[in-house]
Amino acid sequence: MVLRRIVCFLFVFMLFFSFCVGGVRASREIDARGFAFTFLEEVVGIDLDNVKVVNFSASSPRIAVFEGDDRPRKEDYISVVFESGGNRFKASINLIDGIFWYYTLRPFWDPGPDRVGFKDCVRAAYKAMEGYRKLYNTGYSAELSQLLSAVLRNESLTIDLKDPRPAGEPSFLKGLTLLARVDGETGTLEIIYHKEVSIVGFFWYEKIKGRWVTPCRSISLDVSLKKGLVTSLVDHMMHYKVATTDVKISREEAIRIAMPYIQAYALKNLVTIEKIEATFSFVSDDSLHRGKDRNGLYRVYPRWMVIAWFTTKPKSGVCGYAVLLWADNGKVYHHGPQGHFSEGAAGPSWPVPTAGAFTAILGLAIYKRLKTHKGSRGEEAVKGKMGRREP
Repeated sequence: MVLRRIVCFLFVFMLFFSFCVGGVRASREIDARGFAFTFLEEVVGIDLDNVKVVNFSASSPRIAVFEGDDRPRKEDYISVVFESGGNRFKASINLIDGIFWYYTLRPFWDPGPDRVGFKDCVRAAYKAMEGYRKLYNTGYSAELSQLLSAVLRNESLTIDLKDPRPAGEPSFLKGLTLLARVDGETGTLEIIYHKEVSIVGFFWYEKIKGRWVTPCRSISLDVSLKKGLVTSLVDHMMHYKVATTDVKISREEAIRIAMPYIQAYALKNLVTIEKIEATFSFVSDDSLHRGKDRNGLYRVYPRWMVIAWFTTKPKSGVCGYAVLLWADNGKVYHHGPQGHFSEGAAGPSWPVPTAGAFTAILGLAIYKRLKTHKGSRGEEAVKGKMGRREP
């Protein structure tokens, strides 16, 4: 009798399980839905009871960090499309291994006038960071909330976005207007105005050994002047880790190590070196040069980037040569020509992951360097400032 009940129970369970197999994805979507809706309400400040959700989707592809990776990371893409006030918005949320990475809200821009002011943007950013900190227990973001609160309380800080006065130069977003820079105990807050898209951005960079900053150790969010809504939030702090702060290679040593590569190229291609620049920064090991590991892409190391600019520009479009080396051990992990390459010309042999990161760093420098060649050669080329201060 007992055996018969057990058999019947197993049979019913198998039927139920077979019937619900298709619900595995649904249950995961319910979790994704709950995460997304909670985030939109508690962090972004959207009252979902007063908007119409027209579409929801979620997917969870696996990411193989390198060929043969037996423990690929899981990436979650969540999308919520909703309508409010006659406008349609799309909120996108991305998680890596279940840990929040970024959120964006589209459209970022609309043709209407700006409806909120500077302090309104600061207030929206403060509320978002407080909600984010309390919801996900991100203690490291407490200082960002404190600095935003200090900006709100600072009555002497008056910023007119119609005629903003730059407070210096942004650490990384060159070409945009730095409205204010506020130093904290463990990090630095930069408030940046992007006039073309009517956005005020808030970027908090952790100070590495109290000196250096890098986007890999930062939290940032944008607030729209059109809607007063938080249109993006990116948290690198939970993903990127500083592998070492040991800087053994000086600027002079980095140039000495790079020169044989540069001179060999200059001699072979009959170009004259005009200027040598060396920029210190903390960057992620995108090329997995330090070893293949599923976490390798998210480990940050000190690096020197040595660039030689040429006085003449060959037909190939090369205007310089760059050498990348780690500042903690002096090892060169890549080198190659830089510039605008014409069709059919041989381009630099960067590995794919490194190419993306390196292009982002050098793009503006190369562009302005080419402009410098057209104008006065005495003008100083734009320097990448991934690290702000040299050791």
